[in-house]
Amino acid sequence: MKGILADVNIQKYVHILVAIMQSEDYKLFWDHLQIQYLQFADVGLPSNALDTLIWQTCRQRELVLITDNRNQDDDSSRVCYPLTQYIAFAARVHDIEHQPSAQQPRIPSSCRREPS
Repeated sequence: MKGILADVNIQKYVHILVAIMQSEDYKLFWDHLQIQYLQFADVGLPSNALDTLIWQTCRQRELVLITDNRNQDDDSSRVCYPLTQYIAFAARVHDIEHQPSAQQPRIPSSCRREPS
């Protein structure tokens, strides 16, 4: 991990957390981590960027996204959506669906949709 990226919906809280981590009590630990604190503008993302683009940017730049799971209006607006799409794609490419169920990739329950 090279840094943390604050989602637009939680920047204020991440800023407070980072300020605490950079305070005298935690400064040695923060410095030892050698991570950057970034916001969307720092990585060229607009505040209304699609979750897929945000997720790809985080993967490419080795960033951890700190979010409040965006707006959850529909499946594609959830941060989990790109991850579940990637897992499904990887499963097809690598034939994971034919391996024993113990080998199946795990999708977090909060990202699963129950059949209607």
